Formats: sequence, structure tokens, C-alpha cells
Amino acid sequence: MLVRPFGGTGVKVAVIGQGAWGMGESRRTEKDEIAALRLGVELGMTHIDTAEMYADGGSERVVGRAVEGRRAGVSLATMDTAH
Repeated sequence: MLVRPFGGTGVKVAVIGQGAWGMGESRRTEKDEIAALRLGVELGMTHIDTAEMYADGGSERVVGRAVEGRRAGVSLATMDTAH
């Protein structure tokens, strides 16, 4: 998969990533959301966008579960809205 520099970080990420804005809103869909994120990582996706404010923290919890054991190859973009 094509990669590009991620801003000025020196990290290179795949040009295709996943936004997790709608994830973590329902426990009924969590299994499918985790599976979708894991499949993306398996196919070469290396960055996921999430934020504390998405689903009141639910998105970050889903993303955390999805990358558990796979974290080394994944870059996370998130925002802490408490500050």
C-alpha cells in the first residue's frame, strides 16, 4: 500500500486509514467494528483517527480493543477535549 509522511512526525502511514467517529456507540455493533478495524490493519492500513468525544469515549475503547496485540504497526490520531 502506498505510504506518505504523517505531517512532520517522521512517521509514514498508509494513504488509506480509518475514521472511527461512528464507532463505540452501541455494544451490539462493537464486535463488527473491531473486526472491521482489524481487517483494515491486516490489509495494510496503518492509521486510525479517533477522539475522546466520539461516542463519549466509546470510539477510543473500540479502537484500543481492535489494535490490542497489533499496536506496533498502527498510528493513532486522537484528540483530548478535556484541555
